Amino acid sequence: MLGVGGAAVATMAAFPLDVHVAWAFRSEGPQNSRLLHNGAATFNSVGQPGVLLASVAMYGVGRVAGQPRLTSIGAHATQAIILSGTTTMLLKIVAGRQRPYVEVGANTEFDLGGGRGVGRTSFPSGHTTAAFAFASVVATDLQYWRPDVARIASPLLYGGAAAVGAARIYDDRHWLSDVVLGAAIGTIVGRMVSMNAQANPDNWMDRHLKAVTIAPSDQGLAVGVSHAFR
Repeated sequence: MLGVGGAAVATMAAFPLDVHVAWAFRSEGPQNSRLLHNGAATFNSVGQPGVLLASVAMYGVGRVAGQPRLTSIGAHATQAIILSGTTTMLLKIVAGRQRPYVEVGANTEFDLGGGRGVGRTSFPSGHTTAAFAFASVVATDLQYWRPDVARIASPLLYGGAAAVGAARIYDDRHWLSDVVLGAAIGTIVGRMVSMNAQANPDNWMDRHLKAVTIAPSDQGLAVGVSHAFR
């Protein structure tokens, strides 16, 4: 509950800054910067579909290479991205917040239950949610298994996730508060998934994913499923 309360407070604190931050990103300097333009395009792709593809790839490579920790990280990250993404999607539908590109200063335009129309799916940011879900799972899992690596990787992971959020603002797709809430949802869900997996190693998700086998074959990869009924 502390995390949820903190997310709510941080989101409300960001609201008064929405329009100011949007104008700063819209200004001629940032928008004419090729470096920022290319960086935003890159990090937008990282947010979706990049982190989901990376999670699935980590799981697959871990299974093929016989690396259970890499397999677990990939599985946990995939689970966190799907769970947090579902949460974000439902909030978008409920909030019906207008995206900044629709009307420059209209950061208070909400249509409760109307988040299905064009330009009404701003709150919160789905790209940012996915990026922080991935970052928090990988950072938390590494903290359990390789704290020395986690000390180096965690700032890079969260920094990359923050860059995804900045890219969404730069492209005028989201307000600052959209990004803040997306980051909070991704982080909370990611940490919950990772911590639950460590506390319950025989949890439903891990148990069923372990039943999937992936191995090289003449045609590429062979995928099989084994399950013990009990």
